[in-house]
Amino acid sequence: TIAAPTPRAFVGHELAHRWTRPTGPGAFFLMEGWATFAESFILADEYGPDVVQKFWESQRQAYERGDFDGVTGILADDTNNGVSYSKGAWILRMLRDDLGSEAFDRGMRAYMAIRSGEDASLTEFARALSAASGRDVAALLRPWIAERTIPVVTAEITAGEIVLRQSFPLFDLKLDIELVDDATRSRRTVGLSGAELRIPIQSGERVSEVVVDPDRKLLVKRPIR
Repeated sequence: TIAAPTPRAFVGHELAHRWTRPTGPGAFFLMEGWATFAESFILADEYGPDVVQKFWESQRQAYERGDFDGVTGILADDTNNGVSYSKGAWILRMLRDDLGSEAFDRGMRAYMAIRSGEDASLTEFARALSAASGRDVAALLRPWIAERTIPVVTAEITAGEIVLRQSFPLFDLKLDIELVDDATRSRRTVGLSGAELRIPIQSGERVSEVVVDPDRKLLVKRPIR
């Protein structure tokens, strides 16, 4: 386990492979993406949240610098070309954050309980997490695994409102936005599932800048203004 310059937990990564036995298209996502995701827990126990944040930023950079975006995706990764490590780990992190840790853990344990030789496909993965969370995880997951790119989100301040836009393909995003003025900062959590979302600026509220995903919890293209 190393903390710098690129935090990794290689032994933990290899041990985590024993917990999933995925089958079918996208299997490398539930193999290598899962094992990379598991590294974050080991790093958290060993080094704390600052190093974990560096780990996630390093995985973001691995995706951005790996010439994956617009070229290949999770379902197209049938040769373990590398996209499933970084993008796959980020998908699992975002699912955990969206569903909540308890529901995510229940769903993962149910998926991991599938016996060797049985169907352990992405369909079964989504079914297990859907049953645990009461959400349609297949719909949440679909663009992240089917598309060969990640979201592009922009924010614009117009008269009396903030306009959030995402370019096609469309993702179902739960976004934190930070509203900045000279003396104040406030936050809102919004859902962006279409091409555009208009958010009224409250009476008396002044906004000079909008920061999307200020805590960098999402795998989206940057910089975002």
